[in-house]
Amino acid sequence: MNLNIADSRQRQVRCKRVEKASYYFPNADKLVEGQVYNVHFIEMGAWETWVYLKEFPQLSFNSVHFSEMEGYVKPKKGEVPQGSSRKEMLQDYLRIIGRTPTVVYMASILPPTLICSGVAEVNLGDYKERLASLTEDDVFIIGRPNRDFSIQQDVEISKYGGIISRVQAYILKANGMYAIFDPSVNGNKIAF
Repeated sequence: MNLNIADSRQRQVRCKRVEKASYYFPNADKLVEGQVYNVHFIEMGAWETWVYLKEFPQLSFNSVHFSEMEGYVKPKKGEVPQGSSRKEMLQDYLRIIGRTPTVVYMASILPPTLICSGVAEVNLGDYKERLASLTEDDVFIIGRPNRDFSIQQDVEISKYGGIISRVQAYILKANGMYAIFDPSVNGNKIAF
């Protein structure tokens, strides 16, 4: 069975073919045909999909090298991988794409409005119950919708296209305090 690139769960996969290392097949020379590897993360792009393996941290491999293991079961829609919280999945994704989030706000109450890149206004009051129910392993994500992004956003901003990042901002809660992080390329502004 071919690799299910829409499944972001960590799991074992088998190397089904090895190509000569090149632009389209970076690091291919490190793989062994028939060998079982552990998926750490899958990054879907417009033309290529990259697989990151636990055996080779920080290296990407073209998804065509891999197939699912016998007995693979496709996840149900919205299922969070067992052993991985939304927070862990988001942090892994941001690390892999080279984003360093910065804290732009921290307090026991949230501001009523978050303005993303100066164009999109998000009324946080509309999400009061969801934000109040956040646990330390959960995260509230604001960003542009993208079918290639494996973690569902809580607030999808579709009106502004490329101005808004897949992860424009996210909110964590710990010890009764909220923290708003900005991992975006374009930056956020907080409005009170």
